Amino acid sequence: MPGPIYTKTGDNGMTGIRGCRVSKASNVIEAVGAIDELSCYIGVLKQFLDAEDVKTMEIIQQHLYLINASVAFNEGNVIGITDAHVSFLEKYIDDVTCALPPLTDFILP
Repeated sequence: MPGPIYTKTGDNGMTGIRGCRVSKASNVIEAVGAIDELSCYIGVLKQFLDAEDVKTMEIIQQHLYLINASVAFNEGNVIGITDAHVSFLEKYIDDVTCALPPLTDFILP
């Protein structure tokens, strides 16, 4: 059996990242958590999509992993995301938007 995943030492609201201890309330930890949460929402969304859209969502999740790694370990300098990635996402947004009926009312989030 592998060792426990807990230390019983507490963390005093701190976590390790980039080789040092930072507050779990720091902007970096907040950003990493928000990006991870977005990926989780996409994972749930995929259960309701057709195969083509699932594939697109998986590509977007892969892009989010690159962004998350850059935020966590490269001080926000995004490595691996190019203009082609942005164009891919913009094209998908345009394609989905074109398939929607015209808006006639304001939509509350």
